[in-house]
Amino acid sequence: MRMKLGCADASERTAGKGTTFVLSSPVVAESRPTTPSESKPAVLGKLRVLIADDEDVVLRILREYLAADEHVVEACASGRDAIEKFQHAPFDVVILDLAMPDMNGDQVAVAVKQLSPQIPIILFTGFGSMIQASGEAPSGIDLVLSKPATIAMLRAALAKVIAPR
Repeated sequence: MRMKLGCADASERTAGKGTTFVLSSPVVAESRPTTPSESKPAVLGKLRVLIADDEDVVLRILREYLAADEHVVEACASGRDAIEKFQHAPFDVVILDLAMPDMNGDQVAVAVKQLSPQIPIILFTGFGSMIQASGEAPSGIDLVLSKPATIAMLRAALAKVIAPR
């Protein structure tokens, strides 16, 4: 990869016109699985997943990740909507953002666990590393997953909370 920046480099200096600095960096190729089946966990099967996050881009990415593994996804942008959807349909797992404007993920987790204590709840948050460092997940949370996460990290989180069932 080559980029030209307006900085000093003796080899490309023009009097009265400035200089151009050339910065080169190797491109690192991300390793990819050779077949789709190698990247998908075999033990999960199709899950019904409820997601609540107030960021549209996060909802879209999670939907895409989960749809790639053929899970059925219901997504909502608020905690109140998540509780409403949870009351009217069965789900295998719930994924919640911590910081949402109307009800935070903690509050939604407590409400979901009151309705159905066996449902695993993943807290998907930008505060994940801080929560994990403290060693104390909020009440009702089965697993904390830090944002941003790769599809492999999401798959591992799902496998971990679904496995004991």
